[in-house]
Amino acid sequence: MCEKILITLGALAPTLLVIVTFIYVIITRNLVKESKRLREEQYRPRVVISYKILRGATRNTKKQYVHLLVRNIGTLSAFNIKFKIESDILKDKGDNLISEISFIKRPIPYLPPEQTLKWYLFNVMTPPKEIDISKCKGKVSYSDTPNNSGKIFEENFDIDFSYMKEAIFIE
Repeated sequence: MCEKILITLGALAPTLLVIVTFIYVIITRNLVKESKRLREEQYRPRVVISYKILRGATRNTKKQYVHLLVRNIGTLSAFNIKFKIESDILKDKGDNLISEISFIKRPIPYLPPEQTLKWYLFNVMTPPKEIDISKCKGKVSYSDTPNNSGKIFEENFDIDFSYMKEAIFIE
């Protein structure tokens, strides 16, 4: 009886080994794909759009200015950075829209890693009736090569300025 079991197990062993090897190959392939995806995510440009509130030049001033920041927080340079504004806000008094800022209209040709570009948007102390402070939504697209032959990346951004309507002074 034991001999029959051992013979059966001996005959099934190669089949079981093939099945286990097949499962191992599938798991290894999935790990390689995941490692490749993580490496691509880690070694790429990553352009983010945000804002920063800066105090005026003198120490005693209460004036504060909002600047739009374009930053590359990735590990590779970003090329041909283009913007598409979906919902605009007024840049300042009058009809100056964010979509009319020079870098929004023309692509930024090059932005190295950990580089930040900054543009003045408006004074926080400007009365709300003189400026439409709301959400600014849009998309930024860029490439990891100068001639767009590499991968094209696209990121959405959504900046909410509406809380500043009630703000008098932000520390």
